[in-house]
Amino acid sequence: MPPLKSEMPAGAPLSLSQVSLTINDILCDVASGTTIADWINAQGFDHRALAVAINQAFIPRSLYATTVFESGQVVDVLHPMQGG
Repeated sequence: MPPLKSEMPAGAPLSLSQVSLTINDILCDVASGTTIADWINAQGFDHRALAVAINQAFIPRSLYATTVFESGQVVDVLHPMQGG
């Protein structure tokens, strides 16, 4: 998976309109109200090719547009692979 595009440098002071969370082991600051779909689109990823878990719970693709990131969450963005 390509490197993440961070909204702000890690450790930068947060304003009230931002939340700090961890995405794929990288501390990220995103705008308050950012949904999974917003973030995926900003990264230039195809949401159909990704699986997303928040705090170890997978989120259905049907909820990407309405699931808002919250401060302190641990997010895993995965590219599923088939195999056996």
